[in-house]
Amino acid sequence: MHERYAYSTQGLISDARALWAQSRLARDVLVSGAATTERVTSLIEEAGTAYLDRGRDFHTFQFQRWRMEGSPDHRRQAAGDLYLGAATDLQAGASLAAAEQDLKDFASAGALPRFTQALDDLKRLTAPPQPQPGGESVDVMRILDQTLTILVDETRNALFTIGDKATKPLHELLSRLGEVTVDLIEASALGKLAALGAKLIRRALETLKALFGGDGTERIKELLSDLWKTEPQRWAEQGLSSLFTVEESRQLALARAAFWSEDEAQSRCQELVLLGDTYRGKMHLAAHLTDALALATALPVLGLATHLGLVLGAYGLICAAVLLIGMDYSDDGTSLGWVRGIRGVLTCG
Repeated sequence: MHERYAYSTQGLISDARALWAQSRLARDVLVSGAATTERVTSLIEEAGTAYLDRGRDFHTFQFQRWRMEGSPDHRRQAAGDLYLGAATDLQAGASLAAAEQDLKDFASAGALPRFTQALDDLKRLTAPPQPQPGGESVDVMRILDQTLTILVDETRNALFTIGDKATKPLHELLSRLGEVTVDLIEASALGKLAALGAKLIRRALETLKALFGGDGTERIKELLSDLWKTEPQRWAEQGLSSLFTVEESRQLALARAAFWSEDEAQSRCQELVLLGDTYRGKMHLAAHLTDALALATALPVLGLATHLGLVLGAYGLICAAVLLIGMDYSDDGTSLGWVRGIRGVLTCG
């Protein structure tokens, strides 16, 4: 039972919260003057090493499930778990590197601002999800429009945030979809906490590249290439509506809804509402990936800012994740195969 728990997302989140708890305690005793920076470094290093080591079992197990032939349910669940693992690794890695940066500056600054922010972000990432209120509506077109709006708006917001954090035009990041050279992340020359952070950041990017660095990115580039250099608002509305087949889904619903019983319409509405809610969760993880990468890039102790290609490629990977997941949620589940998307809900049965 213990091994199964260690391989699960519950175990992953538990380990991340243990890292957060010990790191926060170490921060507090340093600020209170009850411990030296050397002792605090040792405490955080112990927690970071435990998280890194235990995470290997999680990633090995989930990648085995993801690569299983003939087991779509296992592959679907494993992919989502690996995406969560990447977000947690990147957030934890940024926290450890931020700890080293702030501890290095503590004598002169007297505060730990980046480390404190990173810990707050890690706490939010690992917090239990809040239940969403249910609805009784069977107005299929209204619920469909709400779900499509969630997909377009959440994706647009995620992409614009990535562009702002990267301080590069969005089309430049999109041109790098699925491309990142993680070999440039070298931990051997770094301090103890930064080295641990670098290992976790590398594992996170390797996971994202495995999940989102495939042939699907070429399809996105082809579909959006003629819109990349237009004004951002037009790109968002036309590009995302095209990717997510918004108008086609509306026409499909109009053609089929008249033939559904009230129970069938209710069931499909519930599925659509659930798709919207879970998609928000996926974009929540994308936001954590973006913020953690921005923090890690800004830390001199990691030196990532000197590897511009790596950083832009990493942002491009997050863009790929956002767009491919959005396509999966909008279609019949053939883009990634994670869910039965909107068109699948409308055509099933």
